[in-house]
This record gives sequence, structure tokens and C-alpha cells, in this order.
Amino acid sequence: MFHLPKTFTYGAAALAAGVLILALPRAAHAIAATLVQVTNTAAGPAVVQDVSKLASQQVTLLAYGLFPGTEANLVQMSVQGTVSTESYVVPAGQNLIVTSIDIKPYAPGSGTNGITILNTQPGLPLESYVVTNSVSTTLQFPNGIVFPAGESLIVDNAINSSGVLSATVRGYLTSN
Repeated sequence: MFHLPKTFTYGAAALAAGVLILALPRAAHAIAATLVQVTNTAAGPAVVQDVSKLASQQVTLLAYGLFPGTEANLVQMSVQGTVSTESYVVPAGQNLIVTSIDIKPYAPGSGTNGITILNTQPGLPLESYVVTNSVSTTLQFPNGIVFPAGESLIVDNAINSSGVLSATVRGYLTSN
């Protein structure tokens, strides 16, 4: 039985692959090349910024005057500083990614505050925290907490909390 040397077999395979690549029409090469090119023009700018950094996608929600044992729907604050009177609802076709929550006691003192973030659809607690009542607290979520389209957010100040507080929720919108 006759056996070809391995180097001859590998060489033949490489030569065959090279011939196939050269045989493909130039149009196929051009199409493949244009599929990965991005053109950044004034008429059609290419977005190279993280979605969470785009001003149009950032969301700031507020709940203020939360006495112990009460809950409130979060309302939106615009970039100009005006506050809506309507409960914020995540827009259709988008998700709200919550990245931080600031909890500020109105009258700092001793004790703790129990804070719960709920959604309105099933009305279930999603996140609960116990924070000091002596200073403001910022909770950060590097991966974010996702709220789907149609959801409203509620903040609950636990009945055993030490005082009245406000909560500021920050995040950004992404498409589904």
C-alpha cells in the first residue's frame, strides 16, 4: 500500500484552499468588506458611545416625603429639573435599567430605614435594603436592575423606619 507523506497532504490542502479563495468573484469580497465598514458622517453619525451615557436615554425618578409605613409611585424629573405629577411608566418597546438609588433622610438621626423597590404589574418586592438614617446612602448596581415596558416603580418606606425620606432612582432606557 502506498502512503503519501503528511507534509504533501497538508500542502495540497493549503494549495486547494488558496485556489478556492482566488476563484471567488471580486464582488463577493467587496460585499463582505462593506458589511463591516462604518461610515461616520454628519448626516448619519455612527454612535460610538455606551447607551447608558446618551442623554436622551437617561432617566431620573423621584419619590419624596415618604413617611414610615407609606409607599409612593416614582415620578420622572426632566433634565431641566421639572418634576412630573404622573407616575413614571417604562415606555413601550423599551426596558429601564436601574443603576443607582439615592436614599436621603429628611431629618438625619439614629436608627435605620427599610426601603423596598416594587413593580406595579404583580406588585412584588424586587429589592429590599436597610440603610442608616444618619446620612444619605447611595446603592449602585453595576449590572443594573431591569424593569420591562409598561412597568411603574414603587418605593416603600418600611413601617419600622426611623424617619421621613426621599429616594432618587437613576437609570437608562434600552430597546427590547
